[in-house]
Amino acid sequence: MATPPSPGRPGLDLFLVSGLVLFLELACIRWFPAHVLYLTFFTNAVLLAAFVGMSVGCLLADRPARLLKHTPLFLCLALAAGLLTVQLRSQVERYVNVADQANPEVVFFGGEVSVLQQVEFRFPLEIVLGVFFVLIALVMVGPGQEMGRAFNRVPHRGRAYALNLLGSLAGILLFAAGSTFQLPPVVWFGLCALGLIVFLTRDGVRPSVLTHAYLAVAVALSLFTSGVLPIGDKQPATIWSPYYRIDYEREKKSIST
Repeated sequence: MATPPSPGRPGLDLFLVSGLVLFLELACIRWFPAHVLYLTFFTNAVLLAAFVGMSVGCLLADRPARLLKHTPLFLCLALAAGLLTVQLRSQVERYVNVADQANPEVVFFGGEVSVLQQVEFRFPLEIVLGVFFVLIALVMVGPGQEMGRAFNRVPHRGRAYALNLLGSLAGILLFAAGSTFQLPPVVWFGLCALGLIVFLTRDGVRPSVLTHAYLAVAVALSLFTSGVLPIGDKQPATIWSPYYRIDYEREKKSIST
């Protein structure tokens, strides 16, 4: 089945969606390990999940269903799961078995908590990794399909790959600039939300109110750890350096990254 036509310039569409895919991927790579401790043990887990989701989306480029309309929901669920893990960290750590830290061959700092407390059962770390792997992959399927469709609209393969590469580099440079200026996650996901809205309205179809609501919730969720909300004396102040999420606790005068 042929890819549905889309207004606008095919080359520009491919450039923009390639930039959006890379920008969203980098936002996920920075945000999720900064909130889910277990993802920091396996630094390429988020990257692989993003590639899998994007690749599946490209393979589904010829399908008539518009998968991009589901992306706001999946992004909302993924961010909510990350924040829930942060809130329940002390409870979750007791029950997660991180590579049998009672007799470790590799030390996972922070993963030894489960062996210091007696509990009736523990579930494998792979379950936590699997949940976030699937959620992040689902976030990337819609943008991946949009990129595959844009590829098919560009007549020459060489030109299409060149535009894809240039768009990807533009997305990387834009995110790098944001990191240099220490912009918080609410800016990252706010830009991603704007990009999604642009492509959701590409065919002249107005996104549903529910789609806008999911995007608004996703951006609001990222706001909670952006360090821009009013901070009380007992709440850590969050700063996003070019490389790390840094939390400063005023009462304890402690810094954690």
